[in-house]
Amino acid sequence: MSFRSFARPSPKAIAMGIAVCWLASACTQKKTTAAPIGVSPPPIGECIERLNAAGVVSAEPVFSHADRDLNGDGRSEIVVSDRKMCRESNCQWNIFAYDGSCHRFIGSIAGAAIEVGPAGDYGYLELRSWWRFRDGRRALLHVYRFGQEGYQLVETLMCHQRGDDGIQCASEEVL
Repeated sequence: MSFRSFARPSPKAIAMGIAVCWLASACTQKKTTAAPIGVSPPPIGECIERLNAAGVVSAEPVFSHADRDLNGDGRSEIVVSDRKMCRESNCQWNIFAYDGSCHRFIGSIAGAAIEVGPAGDYGYLELRSWWRFRDGRRALLHVYRFGQEGYQLVETLMCHQRGDDGIQCASEEVL
């Protein structure tokens, strides 16, 4: 079997490839929220009147709650996913915090599972989510930290299962 060599792609071709990859959800990019194609979550920090129509949700959502106190104030933040928007075990988890006057949208976390870490600079817990691939042996680990008004994606690691049931992760590399 032989491999063909290709000429170095133009910047326009690279940009088109990145756009196609992003649209296919095969790549990740650092941004505040992750959303499926055609879905626009509200701006981070926006006051929400109808929680059942905010965040990454379908026209007729079926909610699953995982509410949890993320900032140590004794009141659980609303952590909710529209099961209709899930792909296999991966979902978009919308997070809302009550500030005394309204519920504010503070982010959308993408993944099949969410773990909490230590509290950060703004008193909110760091969140880590696992986005599982179909083969079951690979996953993306997303690390989110709270900044000013909401959660922001700060790191993505590609992980795979080793033969001894351990997990090995590597930092993303610049192409």
